[in-house]
Amino acid sequence: MKIETTTEDWKKTIIYLIVYLSSIVIAAILLLPLYWYIWVLITVSGMIILAFSHSQKALYHCTSCGNEFQVSILTDLISPQGLGRDNSGKTYGWKYLKCPECGKRMKAAIVQMK
Repeated sequence: MKIETTTEDWKKTIIYLIVYLSSIVIAAILLLPLYWYIWVLITVSGMIILAFSHSQKALYHCTSCGNEFQVSILTDLISPQGLGRDNSGKTYGWKYLKCPECGKRMKAAIVQMK
């Protein structure tokens, strides 16, 4: 199975991260000294929104049984993730997950962003 992350996926991810990080920095400058609890609320809310969006769009591929599956928001928030390269040198995203079909833990590759 060929795994390919499109340029549009990268652009959307970078834009979302820039907006999120900018809002955290601006909120920190304005709110952190007196209203730190509002800053914490903004930071945690942003993380949950990003995780929800990602968990609804991403589809993962099990390297053992070939099953394709989605994950919950909580799993998306707490599971380790990173970038890798396949044999042809293409970069792909992965997340360390347990396959719901075969039960094996592995670096599941993101095969589709809806």
